[in-house]
Amino acid sequence: HKAITPRLREIGGLIQDQHHELNDKVDRAADELGVTLPTQPTVEQRAWIAEISSTPPGPTYDRLAVQRLREAHGTVLPLIAQVYVSTRNDTIREVAAVGMTYVSRHIDYLESTGLVDHAHLPEAPQPTPPVSPVKSGYYALADRPTLVLSWSVIAICLLGSAYVIHVMLKGRRKIK
Repeated sequence: HKAITPRLREIGGLIQDQHHELNDKVDRAADELGVTLPTQPTVEQRAWIAEISSTPPGPTYDRLAVQRLREAHGTVLPLIAQVYVSTRNDTIREVAAVGMTYVSRHIDYLESTGLVDHAHLPEAPQPTPPVSPVKSGYYALADRPTLVLSWSVIAICLLGSAYVIHVMLKGRRKIK
């Protein structure tokens, strides 16, 4: 294990297990809907993985891993919420609801370590005024592009976190 803080190793295991569960739900739903999911983390996520992987075990590693995971979860939560409130597909809404629950829980876990530096978290996005569906043409969009975008957002977020947690718990168990 690269993480030295017992609490971090404990929550890393919990987060990893829950990501496996969520990955399974996303995979089953994507198969049901005929959507191909991304298979690689984003460039930003790969940079975080490299940064964390190259940091030697110790307090700096633990702080960095927690901070990057907290940033990632804080970024993905509003994206999943947006998918949840804007989709017209029951399957996507169901998986997004589960995702929001898990991601919120993971944020709580990460913050429970006392290692999150809130001053360095990204600024919260500014609220945008509601857009009229008639003016935006949102409801005129085909369902397929919306499904692919929704699943891509959820899948990429899961992939990045899974890789970071795998590095953090190196050797605990293999990720899917």
